[in-house]
Amino acid sequence: MQSPVGTSLVNLIIRLISFCMLPLLLAGGWLAYQSVRTAQTDRDWDAANLVQGFISSIDSQLNARIGALQVLAASPLTGDEAHREELYREAQGYFQTFGNHVLLADVEKPMRMLFNTRVPFGTELPLLPQPESNPAAPRAVETGRPAVGDSFFGPIAGQRLVAVAVPVLRGGKAVFLLLSLFEARQFQTQLDKVSLPTGWSLTLTDGRGEVLVQRSDVRSGGAGEPARVTAKSTVSHWSAVLEIPPEIYQAPLVSAAAALGVGLLSAAALSLVGGISVGRRIARAVASLAKAPALDSPVPQIREIADARRRLDEAENRRSMADATRRESEEKLRLFIEHAPAALAMFDRNMRYVAASRRWMTDYRLKGEVLGHSHYEIFPEIPEHWKEVHLRGLNGEVVKCDEEAFVRADGATQWLLWEVRPWYAGDGAVGGIVIFTEDITERKLWEKALVKSEQQVREINQLLEAILCHTHMMVVYLDTSFNFIWVNRAYADTCNHEPSFFPGKNHFELYPHEENRAIFQRVVTTGEPFFVTYKPFEFPDQPERGVTYWDWSLVPVKDPDSRTAGLVFTLVEVTEKKRAEERRLEIERQHLEAQKLETVGVLAGGIAHDFNNLLGIVVGGIELTLMQWSSSEHLRQVLEEALKASLEARVLIRQLLAYAGKGHYLPRRINLNELVTEKRPLFRSSISKSVHLNVMLDPDELFIQADPSSIGQVILNLVVNASEAYEDKEGSILIRTGSQICDDSYLCGSRIEEKPPAGPYVYIEVSDGGRGMDEEASRRLFDPFFTTKLPGRGLGMAAVKGIVQWHKGAIFIKSDAAKGTTVRVVLPALKE
Repeated sequence: MQSPVGTSLVNLIIRLISFCMLPLLLAGGWLAYQSVRTAQTDRDWDAANLVQGFISSIDSQLNARIGALQVLAASPLTGDEAHREELYREAQGYFQTFGNHVLLADVEKPMRMLFNTRVPFGTELPLLPQPESNPAAPRAVETGRPAVGDSFFGPIAGQRLVAVAVPVLRGGKAVFLLLSLFEARQFQTQLDKVSLPTGWSLTLTDGRGEVLVQRSDVRSGGAGEPARVTAKSTVSHWSAVLEIPPEIYQAPLVSAAAALGVGLLSAAALSLVGGISVGRRIARAVASLAKAPALDSPVPQIREIADARRRLDEAENRRSMADATRRESEEKLRLFIEHAPAALAMFDRNMRYVAASRRWMTDYRLKGEVLGHSHYEIFPEIPEHWKEVHLRGLNGEVVKCDEEAFVRADGATQWLLWEVRPWYAGDGAVGGIVIFTEDITERKLWEKALVKSEQQVREINQLLEAILCHTHMMVVYLDTSFNFIWVNRAYADTCNHEPSFFPGKNHFELYPHEENRAIFQRVVTTGEPFFVTYKPFEFPDQPERGVTYWDWSLVPVKDPDSRTAGLVFTLVEVTEKKRAEERRLEIERQHLEAQKLETVGVLAGGIAHDFNNLLGIVVGGIELTLMQWSSSEHLRQVLEEALKASLEARVLIRQLLAYAGKGHYLPRRINLNELVTEKRPLFRSSISKSVHLNVMLDPDELFIQADPSSIGQVILNLVVNASEAYEDKEGSILIRTGSQICDDSYLCGSRIEEKPPAGPYVYIEVSDGGRGMDEEASRRLFDPFFTTKLPGRGLGMAAVKGIVQWHKGAIFIKSDAAKGTTVRVVLPALKE
């Protein structure tokens, strides 16, 4: 810094002291010392004022941003996620006003950015970066008050940034965070406006000592540390540091020392003249501090007084600059509030208007200027409880209401959604309140109409649900993933559950069925309904029900875009109907079979009976002739052959009579094991020599009431059929006896239409390993004159059926073309 032009006050005092003799010289030395101290003190005071003025201008800018962010934080849109994009647009208004970007973040750790006006809304954002010390965001959340943090590197901006954070309070607790991010170099413009003496350095640092902006480096040619003057920010942890090189700071001392030496040498000669001259010049110079000098009357240039004059001018410049900055911030805030899309107004502690948005003026039909006027004068109809709410806001409380009627002075009623929250001055005290309102009168009218409409729909739904819940038809509503949405009582009862059990569960997880799932998926894909009758289904959780049958329909429910939104599944169980139909068909089949067999039986019985009478005469005649004939051996052989054929014909007649149920039976108590043992030689002689006969008798005695010859005929026919199944190949036949308890379900498998009652039975079983029967042969096995063997008459098994049926027994057949045939005949056991 260059020294002001003019004579040093020290030199003038020395002259005065010299002029006033030696005592004055001593006094002059003392005054020289004091002048050095005064110069240094003045320089320190000048530096302190400069630093304080600069940091005050920085605080003004920060306060303006904090105030605007508080307005945004108080907006009802802040807590409404559905309107977050609208809040984003309001934040862009902040950017247009201050030139700084705004972001919204949540308060959870780590903090996540919800939007940033630097990028389009909806862009995926990183986590909120935090400086190493004095972070603004956590401090604002913890204290519930605005905070200014240290600098950090912005990942999106790619620059070193600083953040101003304002918490969004709901119920006294921070729920979101609004931050204004701006580049630290923006303060360089403010720094460049400072009138900084040559060689001085002014630096703005954050709480960590990191340099935010700086003007002029300290250039020191000598040794020693520069003098520093520091001013702390009242809004943040920042500091302004002024550094003065030692050679500049110590210049007054060196100058004063030199001047003192010269002054002491010339003090005596010049003291009188100099004292008078100095007195006059000092008087004129001091007078110039109080008022501006006249143009025709130049002011004596005394350096110290000139320095004082310069400091006064600089202080005035700083005050003017701070006022201009404050006025600029206030104008920006006024413009932001005035053009805000929401109805909001800002009041001081006396409820006088500080600012009001155009939407506020429109909603409340206000005209003219309202700034500076009392809110209660403009709206004398405001109720007392609202005044109490305003007072609570002035005490720092946030109060809001979702809906309330406001009766205007003209009698009209407005329905309002409102919120009252305090705003804070730079010193942290409540400066007034901000009121946000939204006219919801039209929405209220729509809500009333909607409530009425919903009531009508609810009544219709209740009626429909009552009908569906009490119908016997099972009704189910599913979504497109086949999850239950609703079921009626009939469906729930059928599935052994309560209706509340089903919603949320998947149909095919409870009742797996791949074929049905494919049908359901086809209806969802094509949108075409599906109907089916007598659809079989087995409940996995109700195996005792067995196979059930259902008539069901599957109808898609379409959304406004004609896409399938759900499925209506209706079912009617027709199991009993199906079984009744099957029983009816079975009865009809049995009836037709019985008619057919009865017709055949009557025919066979009549023919057999008459033929047996005729055959008896033939047999008797042949036997009588043989008894009396002895002359011709050849004729005798012919008669014997005729007798043999007649006897075989008689056997055939007995089979026909047995089939027709007209055989001659002489039932008596017999042991089945003894009967098999007695007839075993006959069985052996009746089968092929290549077939082995094995007998396995039950160790217990098996008594039945039966005709021995008829039961023997049954066993013989079964053994002969088993032997013929081998077709002259080697094999074995097993005859086995035993006892068993037969229930109705077992006896239903009998091949005889007339089912015997349940109870104790004995059985005779004949098994072979020869060629089995196919389905057609098994089905017609007992038909008369049906045979698979050539030659064959087809009456053996028909006779077996007739004999067993007469004895109230049952026949069971198991045949496999590759494994052979097993025939079991069960007969009622004789009770002891």
